[in-house]
Amino acid sequence: MVSHYLKSFSCTQSSPRARSSFTTQRLLISTQAKNLAIFGIPLKVGPSALIGVAFLAYIFVPRYERFFDPTVAWAAAVGLAIVIFVTVLAHELGHALSARALGAKVTEISLYALGGVTRFERAGSTAGRDGVIAAAGPAVTLVIAAASYILAELAAGAVPLIIEVTLISIAQISLILAVFNLAPALPLDGGVILSSLVWGVTKNKQLGIRFAAVTGILIALLILASPYLLATGSISQSWVFYVFTALIAAWIGATSIRAWQEAGAIAKIPELRTRDLVRKAIPVPSDITVSEGVRRARDNKAGALVVCSASGVPEAIVTDAEVRRVPPAKQPWTSIASIMAPINEAQKVSASATGESILRAMYESRRPSLLITDDENRIVGVLTSDDLNRVLKSA
Repeated sequence: MVSHYLKSFSCTQSSPRARSSFTTQRLLISTQAKNLAIFGIPLKVGPSALIGVAFLAYIFVPRYERFFDPTVAWAAAVGLAIVIFVTVLAHELGHALSARALGAKVTEISLYALGGVTRFERAGSTAGRDGVIAAAGPAVTLVIAAASYILAELAAGAVPLIIEVTLISIAQISLILAVFNLAPALPLDGGVILSSLVWGVTKNKQLGIRFAAVTGILIALLILASPYLLATGSISQSWVFYVFTALIAAWIGATSIRAWQEAGAIAKIPELRTRDLVRKAIPVPSDITVSEGVRRARDNKAGALVVCSASGVPEAIVTDAEVRRVPPAKQPWTSIASIMAPINEAQKVSASATGESILRAMYESRRPSLLITDDENRIVGVLTSDDLNRVLKSA
C-alpha cells in the first residue's frame, strides 16, 4: 500500500519546490540512453500501447471503408489510432503542466493500452489544486475536439477526402473521450473533480474519495450492463463492444473499490508519528559479517543495524530485507559492507517528523528505510516501508 502512495506521492497521490519552467529554446521531446522525456518530464510508453493502437485501428477501419479500398482504409485507421494516442499524450500534458505550474513535482507520464496516467507529488495538496489539475486534461481534449472540427469545416472541399474524414474523426473521438473522462468515477478525471468538490465542501478528504468511489462502482455496473441495455442497437451485436465495455467496467470498478479501501489509509496519514513507527537499531562497524550482525541484532532485540564509521558517523542501514538476500549458508562469509547501501541525506529524518513529511522523506530518498535521529543527531532507530505498510493497511 505504501508503494502505491510513494509512486504517486508529492500523489494517488512536500516541501515546496521551485516551479519548473521551459522556454522555446528547450527541445520539447528529448531522448537519451533510451529514456524519453517531454518538456523535461519522463515519458514511458508501455508495450501495451501497441495493443491499444491495433485495437483502435480495428475499430476505426469502418470509418474509412465507406470511402476507400481496404488497404487505404487500414493505413488511414492506423494513422488515426496513432493520432488519438498523441491526443492522449496532450491530455496528460494538460495534467502535468498544470501540476507543475501549481508547484507540484511531476515524476512521470505513462501511456498504455487504455490511455495514460500522470504521476506527480500530492503532498500538501488541496481540494482546489487537485480539482484544477484533474480538469486540465479534459480541457485540453475539448480544445483538440473544437480545433479539429473547425479545421474540418474550413477545409471542407479544399483538401483530400481522407483528411476531412480524419479531422472529423479526431473531433468526434476527442469529444467522446473528454465526456467519458468527465464521468464522476475514479480513476477518471471526473471522479477526481467530484472527490475534490466533496472534499472542498465538507473539508473531509476521506469522504470525498469514498463518495467518488461509490459513484465509480455504480458507473462501472452501468457500463457493464450497457451492451444489454442497448440490445436493439447494431453496435451491441459486435464482440468488440462487449469486450471493450467489460474491460472498462472492470478497470473503473476495481479502481473505485481500491480507492474506497485506501481512503482510510489516506485519512490516517496525518496521524503518523515517527516515534510510534520506529524500530530499534544498533550501530555496528562495516567489517563484521552478516551472521555477526544478525547475532548482535538478536541479542539486543533490534530490528535493524546502522553501519557506522570508526568515528561513529552513520553510513548505511541494514534491515531484514537486505539480510534475506544473502543465503543463510553464506552469511558467515559475507561482510555487512557488501550488502549495505550508503545513506543519502533524504534518508535522515527527525524523530519529531509526522504525517506527509514521513512519506515525503521515503519518496525522496528512493530507499525502503529511513534513519531516525533526535535533535542532537543521535540514532533513535530505523523506519521502513514495511512498517508504514502495516500501519496504513490497518486503517
